[in-house]
Amino acid sequence: MILAICEHDPIQAQALGEYVSKLPDIETLYYPCGKALLRALRKGQRFDFVLLDLEIPDKNGLEIARILRACQPKADLVLISFKSEYVTRAFSLGASQFFLKPITEKMFLWEMERLLYRYKIEKRSWCVHTKSTVYRLTPLEVIYIKSECRHLVIQTKDQEIEVSGRLAMIEKALEAYGFARCHQRYMVNMQHVQAIEDNQLRCSFGKCVPVSHRMRARFEAVYAQYHAMTR
Repeated sequence: MILAICEHDPIQAQALGEYVSKLPDIETLYYPCGKALLRALRKGQRFDFVLLDLEIPDKNGLEIARILRACQPKADLVLISFKSEYVTRAFSLGASQFFLKPITEKMFLWEMERLLYRYKIEKRSWCVHTKSTVYRLTPLEVIYIKSECRHLVIQTKDQEIEVSGRLAMIEKALEAYGFARCHQRYMVNMQHVQAIEDNQLRCSFGKCVPVSHRMRARFEAVYAQYHAMTR
């Protein structure tokens, strides 16, 4: 994952770099001015996250943000300023977060961990194979997965995809993408759960998933923790 820091103040840039170094699996690129960041964009450099100081002295920070959003719409844009009046304009540009200076390490890491968790859920892909077809799905597309004998049924909005396998073989991997076990035979994508009812979970697109009495308490705890991370 590639993260850019565009910050003209070397002390602030160093502090942000130290904070980012505590996050896993991130390559950090530094740009001391807006022109340097724009040059990198023109050369085709791709970013997953951009931390952009709106008070860049050589360029208009909001204009750079507009260019970034146009050139790389899938990048997460995190804007930084000491002016609170920029908040509304920041989110109108599709910013994922706005940090008001001074930025504390605790606040920065909490928000960035939340954004990274959401990024993992929404933007990673999962390839599954049937006898004749390979499907490339994002975890967000999957509502739930059901175990049937030695097969798995993957339920999306529009179709069921049946593949070989067992829940026990993929459970740990899916937990990293916001899935949780709610029944011996079911794992559900918690982003799709709309309500926890007596013996079932009401999900998106009119789908329902059973929740067992034995697993209910644990599922409710995991579900609450998940929404605390992604709110």
